[in-house]
Amino acid sequence: MSNQKKLTIQLKSIEASGGATVRESSDLITNLAEAAGVAPGAIMKDIAASAKDFALYSTDSVKGLAMAAIEAKKLGLSLSDAAAISNNLLDIDTALEAELEASALLGRQINFNKARELALSGDIAGASAAVLSQVGDINAWHNLNVYQRQALAKAAGLEVSQLEKTLVAQAEQAKHVQMTSTFLGTVLAHSLGILETGKNWTVTLFENAHLIGATAGLLKPVGGLVAGIGKGFTGIFKGLGGIVSRIGKFASSASDVAKSTTKAGPAGVGMQKSLSSLGQGLKSMSGAKVLFGALNLIPAAIGL
Repeated sequence: MSNQKKLTIQLKSIEASGGATVRESSDLITNLAEAAGVAPGAIMKDIAASAKDFALYSTDSVKGLAMAAIEAKKLGLSLSDAAAISNNLLDIDTALEAELEASALLGRQINFNKARELALSGDIAGASAAVLSQVGDINAWHNLNVYQRQALAKAAGLEVSQLEKTLVAQAEQAKHVQMTSTFLGTVLAHSLGILETGKNWTVTLFENAHLIGATAGLLKPVGGLVAGIGKGFTGIFKGLGGIVSRIGKFASSASDVAKSTTKAGPAGVGMQKSLSSLGQGLKSMSGAKVLFGALNLIPAAIGL
């Protein structure tokens, strides 16, 4: 049977009492896993693979089952591993004997009574956490000899390889959490720096508001002067435009008169040449170069 079918069967068994559909239950598990920073697919697979332990330690809600799987995963365990730990704790005579043996070999007391209470209530993730808290981390594990490792693993209800794998997973998770915390701390520090800079700019603006206002007051008359000069030059150009237009019209009239004088004989030819020269001169006066030349004399004439 595939893991998907196993998962569907387990969720349907909870659905009968809770009223949720399989799709709703799957969505809930996904949301809980993502919120805890655990891969949803790994949690789904773990729940599906733990069918044999489901009846013994199951809760009456999908949320309870999902949280048990998530907490076990965060400890570096599967639900089956957590169930094995609880099964060992509840085999009281064997468990107490293993705890005494481990205590003697390690030179420190191993007492899983609190974990045993949690296992009895069905909190397999809590029971596992209580056991692992007395095992120590991967560095402490590496300092143990073979007999000490065997005794500690037996007291915890796991194989030596399982316990070591769990401790390695815990170390990797702790490293990941540390890296994430460092990154977030750096981002926060930069963000606070940016906010501080913005605050300083705001304070500077408020402190110098009177200077900004005074500067604006000084610039206002300058703006009025520039506007007045602009209006003055507009009038000048308008007047010059009218003059140029009249000069152009007069030049055209002179040329027309010159053409008509050719009918008056030799005297008319001479007059025609004079009028033609006058017309050409007037046209030259109405040209752009002459006009701009005249404008260049304006600043000197008014003393600028």
